[in-house]
Amino acid sequence: MVDDPAFDRKARERLAGFARGKGPCPGAETLNLYASGQLPAPQSESVRRHIVLCGQCDLILEKLKEFDRPEESGKRGPWWRLFWHPAVAWACVCLLLIPAWRGWRMQPAAPPPAALLPPPPL
Repeated sequence: MVDDPAFDRKARERLAGFARGKGPCPGAETLNLYASGQLPAPQSESVRRHIVLCGQCDLILEKLKEFDRPEESGKRGPWWRLFWHPAVAWACVCLLLIPAWRGWRMQPAAPPPAALLPPPPL
């Protein structure tokens, strides 16, 4: 970043102006009425200007809009949720580790060195 005191001063003044301009946050009922479109026009415009400047109210409004929507995970069905369960993941790991462990434990004996083998018949 550039270390410019004039830029810093102007940025602080602009941000302070935003903070003063947004005013107090509307209540939950007012936001709910705004989201449903039931707020009168003058008050609706005032709330809209506040939401543009206030990140918290904007987030609450977005959550209110998504509240009545069905969950996306419901479209995938119960099998999808079953496979994402941690117990299923651990069961898969165990099912793969048991044969690997048995195969490692029951390795065939190493063949004897060539010097200990009887000579081949002639």
